[in-house]
Amino acid sequence: MELDKKYLKKLKLPLKGKLGLQVSQYFDQLENKNIDYEESKSRLSEKFIEHMNYLLREGIIIGPHPEKTGLQSLGLQVGANRNVNIINNGLIRLVEPSKFIRLILWIRDHILLTIFTGIIITTISHFILKALNLD
Repeated sequence: MELDKKYLKKLKLPLKGKLGLQVSQYFDQLENKNIDYEESKSRLSEKFIEHMNYLLREGIIIGPHPEKTGLQSLGLQVGANRNVNIINNGLIRLVEPSKFIRLILWIRDHILLTIFTGIIITTISHFILKALNLD
């Protein structure tokens, strides 16, 4: 599933400007703001699970159990059919990097991409020249 940037922003919306919300308060806020997260009562949508897992994995949202992975870090127990139970109603926090940090990360990623591309082109050129006996 491709990530929907607008939906990611919507999932962060209830936490913006707050020190944190309890898990149940977060879901109440999603409901109050008409942000879809359920397919049916107490059954999470695949879209919500995928996007929330991304936010948790990237450290943008931190739950009460950061040592756990996925939705378990939010204190949620999700069954095989995506039914959900709140096990720990702890605080969820939004942690967004500053614009400066985002700029540094962008530069890092693009420099690494440039270096990697250069290595690939050099390696391919070397093999082509060797195959043509021009080296």
